[in-house]
Amino acid sequence: MVTNFIPRQETGDTGRPEFYEAAGNRFAILLFADPNTQDGLISARSAEVFQQNPSSIDTVLVLVKLDNQRFKYLVIERDGSWSEMCGNGARAVAKYLYDSGLAKPGQPIILVTKSGKEIEVKALRIEGKTWYQVNMGQVSSVEEDPKSFEGLLEQGFDGNSERFNVEQLILTELDKYLTEPKRLQELFPDLMPDGQPNPLSMYSSYFHKLLQQVNTEDKFKEFVQALVYRGLYQAGGEPHTLIEITNPTIVATLEDVKFSDYLKAVSFLLRHIQNEQNSRLYPQSMNFMFYVIQEDPNKTAEQPTAGEQTNNFTVTMYPAERGVHNGVKYDQTGACGTGSCCLGNYLLKHDSRFTGLNRITIVNRSGIPLIVALDDEGNTQLIGQAERTK
Repeated sequence: MVTNFIPRQETGDTGRPEFYEAAGNRFAILLFADPNTQDGLISARSAEVFQQNPSSIDTVLVLVKLDNQRFKYLVIERDGSWSEMCGNGARAVAKYLYDSGLAKPGQPIILVTKSGKEIEVKALRIEGKTWYQVNMGQVSSVEEDPKSFEGLLEQGFDGNSERFNVEQLILTELDKYLTEPKRLQELFPDLMPDGQPNPLSMYSSYFHKLLQQVNTEDKFKEFVQALVYRGLYQAGGEPHTLIEITNPTIVATLEDVKFSDYLKAVSFLLRHIQNEQNSRLYPQSMNFMFYVIQEDPNKTAEQPTAGEQTNNFTVTMYPAERGVHNGVKYDQTGACGTGSCCLGNYLLKHDSRFTGLNRITIVNRSGIPLIVALDDEGNTQLIGQAERTK
């Protein structure tokens, strides 16, 4: 079925995926020429790419050519689900389209998401390098636009886990899994409904061991005590729960592996948490953005990054994304563009440490900075770089 791909003589594409990276997120990009390409073919081809690249990519990005500067833009996760939007992926496909000659230099690209929303991406020159700016449109919180969150959460739950006491929620849920190990087996059975082996079954024993381990560590309880819910936001139709780690010292004292284990344990417990009626509070599609704000004496307003207005605080974000299933990394990725947009909106609008600023740099787990800016029309601009990897 490779004839559905744009032929080599027209685009340089051979029918094989192209590999790009943006802010630490790793993508395989597929391009189809036929605007009527069926979803089933797209899903099947994406599954093949994941099978061929079991650990070297996070997401498959599919482009379907519509006209000269417009492309359908589909985001497919490792578990087979389709996300509405990926901000870092939008920059990656923009670089690919400019590299391949499918998009004209100096003209913006229009990406059409699965719901039909149009996203504009354009190239910028900053400090002698090419960056890519994605117009993410309006980013809203559940308080600002509750209707857009309808059907996303359990009835009567507005996403604010602080009302339930984050620490108590996590520790109570932890105790459930320790006393009822069959819950893990039910979440991650050995076989799929069709009788095929379940690739996620590894998580049953993995989380059984991890949860037992953290339960014995006083440092884990100290870590959980430092977690504070800050908001539930949507960017590009993707929901993100923001959780601040309010004690930067504890992060600094944890080794990278231990810190990663604690984040995995917490995101797993929150992702599957249930109320007294055994209904899930958060949907499986929820993304959790953990972040730390630290004062940096070496960062001043006289030393901006990429033209950014700044202060002396550094923001580091640790994404836990749904549908990734990245082996023992579970839901951890190097970066999250839509999550950065959500966090940037919250900090610029509601955190006094960033009063008066209209843009902010967020450093993701990968260590690569992303700029989130609010324009005069209230739209959120995501600015960062992208690279071809092979």
